[in-house]
Amino acid sequence: MTSEQGINATIIKLRRQLQRFFAGALAPLVNWLATRGIRPDQITWVGFDLAVAAAVLAAFHLFTLAGILFLLSGIADLVDGALARRAQRVSDSGAFLDSILDRGGEALLHAGAAVAFAWWGVWPGVLAVVLSLSGSHLTSYSRARAEALGIDLEEVWVGRGERIIVLSIGLILHFALIAFWIIAVASWLSAAHRAWLAHSRLTVGRHAEPGAAAASHPDDDEEEGGESGSR
Repeated sequence: MTSEQGINATIIKLRRQLQRFFAGALAPLVNWLATRGIRPDQITWVGFDLAVAAAVLAAFHLFTLAGILFLLSGIADLVDGALARRAQRVSDSGAFLDSILDRGGEALLHAGAAVAFAWWGVWPGVLAVVLSLSGSHLTSYSRARAEALGIDLEEVWVGRGERIIVLSIGLILHFALIAFWIIAVASWLSAAHRAWLAHSRLTVGRHAEPGAAAASHPDDDEEEGGESGSR
């Protein structure tokens, strides 16, 4: 195993340990919701609504409240998946809805912050938001495209979970500009890392028949599903 493979394996291991930790911490809430017949899609919509509210507050320069609501939105994203497994309601349609609303909520939060920075005339902040959003989506899309080509690409340096934590803390503690720049740089590096991994595995590990790649190359954007912390 190379040093890079060891680092990637360590990152995956740590992320799974964190997922198990949060799953245990949220288990009482998940069980309470399950006993009351709450559906996972309802929690998914609650998380999206919280992200929308966070975006509006951010646009009006209320960064602390926006950060709190965005963090709660991220927690809802953990709860809906756990609830789906607890209630045996896991479905492709639910995973698709979850991915779409996650991306929508995250994009709106960035839009709200961009409005605030533009209003203040902080154009480096607007640039940071643009790079943060584009890098975040490229990180997710690189995995989705790789999986569409049959390549498992779980490794990621900075995923959705890390983005939520950094941006939420940045908004709450009023160093949003720094937080967006952190995510901007880290997301683009993560996307480049995933692209390099995918290219290496497609080149070395696969010898697809002519036309196979083209057949599995849809034009529409594919969002990765699965574990929230890995997106």
